[in-house]
Amino acid sequence: MAAAAALFLAHGALAQQSPAQARRSAGRSFEGTVVAINPAGKSFTLKTSAGDVAIRVTDESDLHLMRPGDKSSITTGCFALVTGAFSADRTTIVAKGMSLYYKQGGMVEYISGSQVRGQFKRQGAAMTIQANGKLIDVQLATPLMVLTSQPLQLGDIKAGDKASTWVLETDEGNDAQVVFVERR
Repeated sequence: MAAAAALFLAHGALAQQSPAQARRSAGRSFEGTVVAINPAGKSFTLKTSAGDVAIRVTDESDLHLMRPGDKSSITTGCFALVTGAFSADRTTIVAKGMSLYYKQGGMVEYISGSQVRGQFKRQGAAMTIQANGKLIDVQLATPLMVLTSQPLQLGDIKAGDKASTWVLETDEGNDAQVVFVERR
């Protein structure tokens, strides 16, 4: 889960954000094991290293079920997070891991020390990712960890699932912006 969480929730420098993106990036992340689900209260509880945390699911929450994928999962148009090593001029990243999302939702484009998240394009063998107005070439390392997402509803989350979430702290509680779930 730690490797997947690093792929999912790294929120580095978020340049050129809209006001809505800035609000989303002002939250915090939690990672842990789901210990309870409350469909009536539209929430679930995560057991984290710091204790239990209640997470509310709102109409704006994006829930993703993450599953292992392979190189054939990497297609043009998907929103992706690429983790790896940048070239010295930062125009190329050698991907060690990729998370491919069924929709962008509340996630923002960014480029950080070892990650880039944005719109993925594939033309023949050439692969690029566009983020913050920059086009970055993507080369695949071996081995490569690929995760893909599919839509998930609160009722699909089960006790024992591993989850990473980005929340906004509100007067009502921790409102999930994005939740990534892995079955255990």
